[in-house]
Amino acid sequence: MPTPFYDRWKLSNPRDFEVVAGYCEHCGREYYEGEDIFETTEGKVHEDCLDEFAREQICARRVTAEKGH
Repeated sequence: MPTPFYDRWKLSNPRDFEVVAGYCEHCGREYYEGEDIFETTEGKVHEDCLDEFAREQICARRVTAEKGH
């Protein structure tokens, strides 16, 4: 006797069962209930988006250090 919904479960994406909690302020992708994210004064962001998001917020850019500058 086949198990009801087995094929649907087996072929479904794991994200189909997760609850979207919001959207990353930096990349716009979803973050899910229970996922660790960073809350900033400008919004919530994924951990992998935090460095670039922070640099943009404080207008930081990489330069080469020179003596006297």
